[in-house]
Amino acid sequence: MPFLIIMGSLIVLSLIAALLFFIFLKPNKTREGAMQPFKDTFIAHRGLFDNETIPENSLPAFEKAVQNGYGIELDVQLTKDGKLIVFHDETMKRMSDCKKRPTDITYEELQKHKLLDTECTAPLFEDVLKLVDGKVPLIIEIKPHGPFLKTCKAIAPILDNYKGIFCVESFNPAVVRWFKNNRKDVVRGILASNYLHSKKKTLSQKILVTNLLFNGYCKPDFVAYNHEFKETSTLRLCKKLFNCSMVAWTIHSQEELDKASDFFEVFIFERFQPENK
Repeated sequence: MPFLIIMGSLIVLSLIAALLFFIFLKPNKTREGAMQPFKDTFIAHRGLFDNETIPENSLPAFEKAVQNGYGIELDVQLTKDGKLIVFHDETMKRMSDCKKRPTDITYEELQKHKLLDTECTAPLFEDVLKLVDGKVPLIIEIKPHGPFLKTCKAIAPILDNYKGIFCVESFNPAVVRWFKNNRKDVVRGILASNYLHSKKKTLSQKILVTNLLFNGYCKPDFVAYNHEFKETSTLRLCKKLFNCSMVAWTIHSQEELDKASDFFEVFIFERFQPENK
């Protein structure tokens, strides 16, 4: 009898664990097809740039992407004085002669620092929207560092008035959840990778982020995952169980694109031009 009780308890605990795993992994399933415009084209990572004559996340990079008919992925964060700019890094060191964080300087000061050896500066998000003007789909990444919830609150009313096709994504599940709770009609996605061997991540981050266990918390419409880890078991399980839209980042060659095409439906690329779909 004690053996049966123990076995019964283990079975019950296993069933509960499986149910919780299912709940934590499940993305939003109420808007199937919302990602179709992004599946119909390739997405230029930070625009179509070379970081020589055309810097990443610059107006010329976005203009060139539009001219070539590519969708655009871009990064948004706030300056010290609350301006929404398009810029990727946490500091400006890699892209300019300034070592400060964009969140620590004003937009006016930011304009004094050119991107690489060009005349470009980090553009205002609204200026990028004016340039794109609905011509191609936009994937808008809200950076996880800095005052990210302020960024959400600042960008939401601007997106309310934008007529083009767009979605938002973030590595920070709190950002994705904010849109779930405050702009439920905005298509949203969670960014992730396999961090099991990363020395920069905590144990909980390695487990939760790698295995997409924030899905139940923020209910993404799609998962954007590092294509190099497409064999991650939980990623594949998520697609199999829920038929969730999968976005590949970041593709660097036609060979990588071909290898990723058996699993992903949306492809973010840079530094080459893909063959036509």
